[in-house]
Amino acid sequence: MNYATQHHIGNYQHTRTETTTAIAPTVGRVRQLATKTKGRKPSAERQAEIRTNSNATNGILKCTFLPKLKTAKSVQACQKTERDFYKSLSQLAEHCSIEPMQTHSFKFPYNVVLAMWDMEVKAKRTNINWDGFKLIQDSTKTYFTSEERYNTGTTLYYIPVVPLFKMLKDPKRKKTAKLLVSVCSYLYHIAQIPYYRQEESYLYWLYEMMNDWVEQDEETEETE
Repeated sequence: MNYATQHHIGNYQHTRTETTTAIAPTVGRVRQLATKTKGRKPSAERQAEIRTNSNATNGILKCTFLPKLKTAKSVQACQKTERDFYKSLSQLAEHCSIEPMQTHSFKFPYNVVLAMWDMEVKAKRTNINWDGFKLIQDSTKTYFTSEERYNTGTTLYYIPVVPLFKMLKDPKRKKTAKLLVSVCSYLYHIAQIPYYRQEESYLYWLYEMMNDWVEQDEETEETE
């Protein structure tokens, strides 16, 4: 009670008038809110002032894309590719004595990829000379080409005529080609190293044998 008596608000020396006068300009600078902002419903004019330009980031939303449909022509092409693939796969499996995985139940092209993976794994496991295969698709059909390498323990030397011919036609490499021609001339006449189209050479015999195989395969396909 003594504390209240000694510090009564009526006995305080600084009056309220001075305090009010000091802050009056600050209070006077505060603007009143507009009536349209008092409600909960947002104002369209206010949003238009603060939102970003629609052309800046939402341009993609105005674009339309046509659906990509499978035409009858593309479906028929896939079916033909699938038939050619399995026909060539069966021939390759018979050549390598391999039982391929049954992948017909899977959809194209996953069945093709799965069958190729299975064939490669099994061929490497059963054939030590297996070097790989390729799936080739031209304008008419789809087929496999396999490659097997045999180590005969010998080295075959021959004169590369075609690269020399191409180098002689190149102005930038003509001088180098003339030097190589002189070297190959020595190898041909003195060392008795043939070029690959010389009829007495072993390499020529290999080319002729492969040519006969290709012709026989083409005749077999025509008769079928």
